[in-house]
Amino acid sequence: MSRPLSYAVLVVACSLPILGARAQQRHPAPVFVASGRAEPSGPMTAEQQRRRVDYLRKRWIDERRDGLSPSAVGVGLLSSADEQTSYMLIRRATSSEVELHTRWDDLVIVRSGAGVVEFGKRAPGIARRAPGEWRGGAIADPVRLEIAAGDIVRIPAAVPHLFRVVGAEPLEFILVKQRRGELPLRLADSARVVGDR
Repeated sequence: MSRPLSYAVLVVACSLPILGARAQQRHPAPVFVASGRAEPSGPMTAEQQRRRVDYLRKRWIDERRDGLSPSAVGVGLLSSADEQTSYMLIRRATSSEVELHTRWDDLVIVRSGAGVVEFGKRAPGIARRAPGEWRGGAIADPVRLEIAAGDIVRIPAAVPHLFRVVGAEPLEFILVKQRRGELPLRLADSARVVGDR
């Protein structure tokens, strides 16, 4: 090989890793999305699961909504890899009953329709349905928030609440449930009944 040609080959060979790195910066590795979630390429450690980003595309959420039967209230969209967050699409044509979750914050992101969120400190008559999940009864001295498309409401764990639909259009929202593991599963009596003890 002649000397100028060997220098050219050496320069090109040394430049390939740099050029490849620059190309990756301009065009990052593709993200494969399946079922609305960016899928990993292999098994993950607990720390990798905790640091994993949740990603739900609007198009995919709309497809799930369009697949709901008219009688369905909602559908689960995704549970995070670390199981601390769940995403649901809720479409309420009728108002809900009182509910309370002892270990879950509810983040409500309204997509369409209009309604009212009622909440309060106590719900006399509420009954346990499952560990940490309570339903029924009535909210004592409720606070009412009017909600419409674009509004966001966070309902902390252990706060009794319900959703009232206003108007003919269903109230549709994304419900993000965030686990609060440090809270007890048992519900304090003060949340269930009214009156001094």
